[in-house]
Amino acid sequence: MISSSQTISSGNQLHGGGVQWPTEVHVEGSRYLYDEFVMGEVYDKKLDIRQAPLRLNLHHDELQYIEDSAIFAFADPSSIEKIFLGNEVFIYVEPSLETEASGFLKKWNSSYPAILTKMKTSFYKETTEFLGRIKPNRFVRDPDVHYLMKSETKIFRITSVKSLIDELGSYSNELYDFVKEKKISKNDGAELAELLNYYHSLNGYL
Repeated sequence: MISSSQTISSGNQLHGGGVQWPTEVHVEGSRYLYDEFVMGEVYDKKLDIRQAPLRLNLHHDELQYIEDSAIFAFADPSSIEKIFLGNEVFIYVEPSLETEASGFLKKWNSSYPAILTKMKTSFYKETTEFLGRIKPNRFVRDPDVHYLMKSETKIFRITSVKSLIDELGSYSNELYDFVKEKKISKNDGAELAELLNYYHSLNGYL
C-alpha cells in the first residue's frame, strides 16, 4: 500500500516529497479516485502546464504524480489553477471561513456558476463482529457532497434541488420543469451539472 507523502521545500512550488512505502497490510477498497495513474495536465496560476501521470488520493486529499519512476505529491496545491485528469476537471479550493468546501473538487461545468463535487474516502480499522466475523481494514467511499460555485469566493452546499434553483435566481419555472422532466437528484453530480448546462443555455452561454 502507498501512504501519503511528506512534502518538502523545493524551488518549484508544484513539487512535493516522495511517497513512502510502509509495511504492507491487507486493506479492502481504495483510497484513490482511480487506482491507476492517468495521464493528465496541471495548470498553475500562471497557466504554465505540467503533463504527468496523475492520481487523486481521496483519503488524504492530495494529488500525486510520477516523475523518474518515483511517486510525488504536489507540495503547494494552492498554486494550482486547474487539473485535467483524463476527461475530468478538478480545481483546488483553499480552506476558508467563508465556505466549508475545500481541497480538490471536481468541476462539472466550464462556465460560472458551476457544480463542484467533493469526493472522500474514510478508513475503518479491522473489527470483530457478531459470531466472530472479522471485518478487515478497509477504505469506504463517503457520499459525494455537491456545491454551487458562483465565483471563486462564493461556494454554497447544495441541500436540495429547490435551494439550488433559488440560489440561481432566474428562470425558476423553466428549471423546475427541466427537473421534473429529467428527474434531477441533488445527490447526483452529473444530473446537477446537466441542470446547470440547461441554465447556461437559457442565458445563451451554450
